[in-house]
Formats: sequence, structure tokens, C-alpha cells
Amino acid sequence: MEKIELLDAAVNSKPHRKWKLVTWRIFSFIAVVGLLSYLNRDQRRQWSPFRISSLEIADDFNWSQTNPSEHLVYTPCFEIYQCARLSVPLDWNSTSSNGPQVAIAVIKLPAPVPVTDTSYGGAILLNPGGPGGSGVDLMFREGQRISAIVNPIAAEKAPDGKYFDLISWDPRGVNNTTPGFNCFKDSLSFDVWRYQVQADTLDHTSDISLSLAWARSKALMETCAQDDQITKYMNTVLVTRDMVEIIERHAEWRSKQADMWLESRAGKSATNGKSQCDPYSHEAVIERTKWRKGNEKLQYWGFSYGTILGATFATIYPNRVGRMVLDGVANADDYYHTNWSPALRDADKVMLKFYQYCSEAGPEKCALNIGNVSASSLQQSVESLLSTIRKDPISVPGYSTRSPTIITYSDLMALFAEMLYNPLQHFAEMAELLADVVHGNGTAFAVYKQNNQKPTCPFGEIPDKDSGLCQPPDWGIEKKGSAILCADGIDVTNSTKADFKSTVNSSYQRSKFLGEYWSTITLPCIHWKVRPKWGITADEIKGDTSHPILWIGNTLDPVTPLASAHASSKRFPGSVVLQQDSEGHCSTSSPSDCTEGIVRNYFQTGDLPAAGTVCQPNERPLIGTITIPQKDLNFPEEHGLPLIGLYI
Repeated sequence: MEKIELLDAAVNSKPHRKWKLVTWRIFSFIAVVGLLSYLNRDQRRQWSPFRISSLEIADDFNWSQTNPSEHLVYTPCFEIYQCARLSVPLDWNSTSSNGPQVAIAVIKLPAPVPVTDTSYGGAILLNPGGPGGSGVDLMFREGQRISAIVNPIAAEKAPDGKYFDLISWDPRGVNNTTPGFNCFKDSLSFDVWRYQVQADTLDHTSDISLSLAWARSKALMETCAQDDQITKYMNTVLVTRDMVEIIERHAEWRSKQADMWLESRAGKSATNGKSQCDPYSHEAVIERTKWRKGNEKLQYWGFSYGTILGATFATIYPNRVGRMVLDGVANADDYYHTNWSPALRDADKVMLKFYQYCSEAGPEKCALNIGNVSASSLQQSVESLLSTIRKDPISVPGYSTRSPTIITYSDLMALFAEMLYNPLQHFAEMAELLADVVHGNGTAFAVYKQNNQKPTCPFGEIPDKDSGLCQPPDWGIEKKGSAILCADGIDVTNSTKADFKSTVNSSYQRSKFLGEYWSTITLPCIHWKVRPKWGITADEIKGDTSHPILWIGNTLDPVTPLASAHASSKRFPGSVVLQQDSEGHCSTSSPSDCTEGIVRNYFQTGDLPAAGTVCQPNERPLIGTITIPQKDLNFPEEHGLPLIGLYI
């Protein structure tokens, strides 16, 4: 634990270092997760709890024109947000007083009340997953939705409710944080690589396919390793230390905001003559807003890989945990052992649910069900398609608006990798596309495929949302994620091609729909020889936190099974697992008033649900809204929590 202790000892230090401005590069889009260096855009989306598209927010704010600071100096940005660049040491354990720095891009959705208000609840940090996911992009797409979950439903129903700032950030090497981690010099070089990769997608039955994947990964990761400015300092342990700095500097900002208000005419008028026991006396405002240096607590909601980040934080800084929701739980043993195959234990069960729901929904809601057929018949038709299309791709002629194309086995695998993550959103579309190749001529699938094959926009250019002539530059996510997870995991660079083939076959046995792609998560690590300066092991992930953790797992999550949540909870005494009885990746893939109510109550009061609690979703894929008997949750009514959909 020496490595951790060194980091922990640095928590209360106050380094004063001069920052040398580095070249800023902004990506207007990043899919918040995705690891494989050679998967196409749809395949890389599989890691994401949210579906993030290109930026559509016009604003004059420019990250490169915002000076990094050792304090959180917020600037209005993107209409409703506040942005800052927080300067932190590249190496937290360095004793140098003027060593290299990292400028972390921080974005905040402000609480609807000022910090001096008695209903101000502090900041909640958010991480979208990945690794390599952009917190800035997460905030653009999901910030207001998450704010609606954690804050009181209505002020008149929550006189004691708390309102939170939401803060997210681009981790080291990612997106707007500098220095960036880059392997491609421009969009053209990325597209040349991407188009080659799409033609060589992995097929577990083909040694040629496996050899191509091996060679491409080796070429890419050896190229990426040449960027040695940040590569040794991107791993999860260092990001947890950055999180400490964010919560400390936010507390410093909070205290300064209160001091400014108290010195203002409005503040003096509001506090004048108040007794010390009055919540708006000068003394009371100072007390509840002061910066408690070295003792500030983390409030956090992390998704997918964000649960690894949260669990690692809780291990290194157990006394810093104030509230922690870990949603879509990745198994720390698998992650830190660079072994991802066990994560697929429920993936094909999600596909079985597709057949069930399609059969129940009937032809009106499920296009694949053309004759009110059974779930087993639907399954047989899809598996027959997979069997034939591997050797006999479907030819689709072109038209004036579409090029000729073929639909391959790899195209179908990419479809499943995209759509099993969010059944509620995608099962209907998946049914239409499967029906098109099972019962039609493939035209609709060809259009779908072409829409996902647009060229990448020039570097730094935001695509026009109406024309859609190009897709946002997203060439960083797969290698950034690989660099982080490979640094976190055990060294597997001695693995052979035969070892990799065994991994592919093992993963396919676990899941015929995700196994081939998922097996390649570890492939970049075989060719990634860079080791981090500081790390942690799987056995160390545990702790007795200052406040118990709330873990959330779906009944059937394709890549973070419910079993991982229960296994993780055992490492942290007092924590509780909330099960959401839905399919998809993370609870957010299938909204549930019940789950959202429990999360809200946890952030508001700190109370955990009873062990064994199961929440129902608001609706089922293809089926629609479901009726659930109400049960009394025994939650304070003033917090506006829903009384539906819970089983214990």
C-alpha cells in the first residue's frame, strides 16, 4: 500500500506551481466509453450508459482561452453551465515545486440556489464511464436530467430539501483536458485507419481475422505509446487524487462566494441584527460554507467504469466518502486483472428478452414478428440468419443517395453491440433492421449502415447538425480508454496470439452476441508496454467508508452483471445493492421512478434502501408502460419521492 499512502499524504499539500500553457485541442464529440482500438463508431458506443451525440450548443466559450488555475475560477459557458481549467500536478508524488501540470477541464451545472442558502447541498461529481469518457460531454447531454433526479421534485414539497451543483470533468488525457493523448495527426489519417478496420472486424472462426486484429492493435498501440507526455500519468489512482483536488477547490470556491456575499450590501442587509442561532446570521453562514481543508467529503454518481473509479476512491480515501452511487457495476477483480470475459454472463439473456418482448408485443410493435410467432421461432430466425450471413453476405444495390454495399456478419455483430446496451431505446429499431434482412432486401439496413459511415469532420470543426455531412472527430476514445485500463490492469504483454485466440473463444462461449468484440478489450493491453508511475491491485479494493455506498445493478445488464454489484458490496461494509428489474446498461438505460426516488432520497438524507429492494422500470421495451402495485416506501413525503414500483 506504499503507493497509495504516498498519494494520501499529498492530499493536504498546497502546491504552488507555475503553469506553462500547453497546446489546446478540443474534440466536439466523444462517445463516453469504448475501448477497442479498431472498432468502428457504433461498436465503440457499447460502453456508454448514455447515448451522446455531437455538440449542438452554440457558444462563444473557448477552452483554450480559459487560463488554467490552481483554484476553480468559473466562467459562464455553453449557455447554462460554468467552466474552469483546474491546474494539478502531472505527478502528485513529485517533490518538485515547479513540475509539469495537467489542466483539467471542469464543467458545472449550478444549483438553483446560492451557496449561502440553507437548502444548498454542495456539489455532486459525475463520471460517465469508459475509461476515457468525457464528463464535459456527459454534462451537455445528461446534466439537466440528472439534476432533476437528485434535486427535490418541487420546492413546495421539499421545505428541507437540498439543491446540488453538478460537476463533471474530462479526466487526464481526455477531450478538453490538456495535455491530450493523441495518436492520429488529423481526421484524414484516422479515417484511413477506420475504414481499413471496419473491413477486418474480428470473427472468432477465422484465424485470418484474428491475425489482422492482432497486427492492427500492435501497430496502433505502439504508435500511441510514442506520446509519452501523459501516458504514465493517466491511470485511475491518479484520477482519484484529482477528484480530491476538485472537491477541495470547490469548497474553497464555496467559502469565497459566501465571503463575497457577506461583504456585499445585500449580504450585510440580510444578516444585520440576526442572532447567532438564526440560519442567516453572519456566523451561521460562515459556519456552513467554510472550507474544511483536508476533510471535505465527496458526493458522487459514477456509471460503468465510473464505478471502478468510485470504488478505487473509496479504497484510498474511505473517510472522504459523503454520498456515493455506483451504477452499472464493473467487477474490480476482473478490471484490475485485465480479464473482462466474466462480465458477459448475462449478455445473451438480454437477447432472449428481445425475443420474448417481440413475441408479446406482436406485429404492431415489433417488425420482426410478422405472424404473431413465438419467442423460440424468432430466436431461430435470427440464429439462422447469423449462420448463413457469415458465409453469404447480403448484396444491396446502390441508388442516387446511397452507395452499393453488402451486409455482413460483422455488421450484425456491430448492431447487437450497439443496441443491447439500451433495449428500451433500441429494441424497436433493432427489430426493424433484423426484419429487413430476414424478410426484406436489406435496403433499410444499408441506409442504417451508411449513416454510420460518414467521414470525420476536420480537426476542431463542429459538424452542422442539419446537413450531417460529417461526423464529429472521435478518434481518441478507443486508445485513451485502452491506455487507462491497460495501465490499471496487470501486465499481460507476455501473452501470445494463441492466448488471445483462447480469450476470444472463451468470450464467445459466454456470449455469441457480444463475445467477439468484448474479448478484444484486452488485446490493446498485450501491445501496451507503458506502465504507470503509481497503481493499485484488485485485492486492495475494499474499505470501511465514512458513509455507506449505494450500488445499483440491473437484473440483466449485458456488460456489468448484477452479480458484480453484490460482489463489490461485500468489500464495503454497510453498503447496499439496489436492483432494478430491467435490461440494459446502467439504471439510466430504463428510467424508473422508483430507482430515481431512492437515489434522490440517498443524496437528500443519506438513507439507504432496505437490503433486497427491487425497483421496477416505468416501461418495458416494445411492450410499453407497465402497471405496478404501490407499496409504502416509508420515505419522507416532503422530498417528493414516488411510491410506486418497489419490491422488497
